[in-house]
Amino acid sequence: MNRRLTEINNPRTSGAYSVPARKFRLRTGVGEGKLWGDEMDRIWRKIVVLLIALLAVGGFASAQTTHEVQLMIQEVEGRTLPYFFFEPTGLYVEPGDTVRFIAVTPHHTVTAYHSQQGKQQRVPDGVEPFSSPVIPIGEAWEYTFETPGVYDVWCGPHEMYGMAMRIVVGEATGPGATPPDDMGPEGTFGTAGLVLGDPALDPENIIEVQAVPWTDLSDDSKVIPNLDELLGEPMSH
Repeated sequence: MNRRLTEINNPRTSGAYSVPARKFRLRTGVGEGKLWGDEMDRIWRKIVVLLIALLAVGGFASAQTTHEVQLMIQEVEGRTLPYFFFEPTGLYVEPGDTVRFIAVTPHHTVTAYHSQQGKQQRVPDGVEPFSSPVIPIGEAWEYTFETPGVYDVWCGPHEMYGMAMRIVVGEATGPGATPPDDMGPEGTFGTAGLVLGDPALDPENIIEVQAVPWTDLSDDSKVIPNLDELLGEPMSH
């Protein structure tokens, strides 16, 4: 029927109409129909390539994981002060993964060891200083770890009581990959230095086991050091 319409509307075969035949050429003639088909093939190929690219991007995005870390205070029988800790205390993630820090108990922050925050740097070079606000109970704060390396973080109010953790992002590199050597106020202060120096938080161990619970750390790493010493000269560990 299309060919017949073309012939009817072609001024070269009928004097009744003056509509130019070229308006219909791509859709009617045998050779011209092939040109139309070729053009459609090219368009569909482009659409398929675009869809594959979008699916690949979507698959990559969906592959990113969100991990959860709880911010804890735990009373301990026979101990004057409770434990203040991140659970897990050591965690492995892939670059691009997000960690959601959930405040199960009050008055916690998640703060990077960084020179711009008055601390010895223990995050990868080039990473900007970051810190959460004080997180209300039952709420959470998230951070996406893009740069590979070791990240040591601490809780502002409870660092001296041992509330610090280590996150290994993809590989055990950067300043945080070496053991802490300053337990003074500008280093890994107080019990935080003992916690981060515990063998269970060795970056290679974290990579191997993926997550290290607080209970895997030794009791010796949870002792609160003498504050007089800590507030004087930095103490090696």
